[in-house]
Amino acid sequence: MGNPDTNSARTRVQTHERTLEPRDVRCCIFDMDGVVFQGGNFWLDLHNALGTAEEGVALAHQHLSSDYGELARQVVGRLWRGKPARAYLDLVQRRKYQPHLRELHGLLKRNGLTTLIVSSGPLPLALRAQRELGFDRVLANDLLIERGVFTGEADIRVPDAHKLEAASDLLAELGLVFEQCVSIGDSRNDAAIARRVAHSFAFNTEAQELLASASEHVPTLRRVGVRLIELGICSPDGKQAKPSRAGGLALRAGTLARGVFGDEAARARIARA
Repeated sequence: MGNPDTNSARTRVQTHERTLEPRDVRCCIFDMDGVVFQGGNFWLDLHNALGTAEEGVALAHQHLSSDYGELARQVVGRLWRGKPARAYLDLVQRRKYQPHLRELHGLLKRNGLTTLIVSSGPLPLALRAQRELGFDRVLANDLLIERGVFTGEADIRVPDAHKLEAASDLLAELGLVFEQCVSIGDSRNDAAIARRVAHSFAFNTEAQELLASASEHVPTLRRVGVRLIELGICSPDGKQAKPSRAGGLALRAGTLARGVFGDEAARARIARA
């Protein structure tokens, strides 16, 4: 991927062998574990908290990619049925956001993009991000609880190996298509979405299938914001970037991004531009 033409504030970018018009991008699809929130797989952490990790990992190896419904039946219906749900709810509350997630989400919203979470992780965690940060829609899985214990039932909306189909249904409901989206993921099961969207970010990952499928690899969410500005998809204040007298951008994307992600001096320069 080359840098956009700095002689134009809005430029066409070649990505996935398609021409991306930045103004056509209307949506960002986020994975959750490791992207919105810090930490590894939430369900593995819950297994560790409930003392079921050894058998849970064995069941995941057997069913995760081939039969997610059977995995849920074995884990939720057998291993976790009747166990106190407090550990689940505590994990939801203890999870911390990734650095610069708030600033990135704010940048996307100022630029009018719809923000989605599509995850095979826990729905209460996704709802927390929606409530606290303002994600437009979230799609994830849930465990049913009665009187403080797991009932043994689960509401599976996003099978791990079928995130593409879940995201497709949600986009159709919103009147959007993948070609109008960017995505941010960190695992193998994000690769199918990465191949379909206009531009995709493999975030802080060594997942080879995702790295081979994504438009680019980024180490931080701050870098995602920089690239969105460089690509012309976003501008720091949500307005079209101003051309300078020489015809280029008024400020370099890196300087613009510092204004968004915490550099007060750069933010002041942007306000005066």
